[in-house]
Amino acid sequence: MEVTKVAKEVEWNEEFGTGGTMICTCDNCGKQYKFKFKSKPNYKEAGQKLKEKYGWFPRKYEGKWYDLCSDECRDELEEKLDV
Repeated sequence: MEVTKVAKEVEWNEEFGTGGTMICTCDNCGKQYKFKFKSKPNYKEAGQKLKEKYGWFPRKYEGKWYDLCSDECRDELEEKLDV
């Protein structure tokens, strides 16, 4: 089973039902990608795009999911977590 979980924050437009912006953030370096949407956010699609186009990937350490934008960020996080 392939995991495409990516933590996302949603900023909604002021007018109800007009969509907004989904913000995905690397849990190590804070790098962000933003995806605009019209009615409701598609979390799965955003996770797949981050993985396929930008090389992001999720990792689970000690029961908690982390979203990472590179192998370098993964290595740094593993060092911080001492795993």
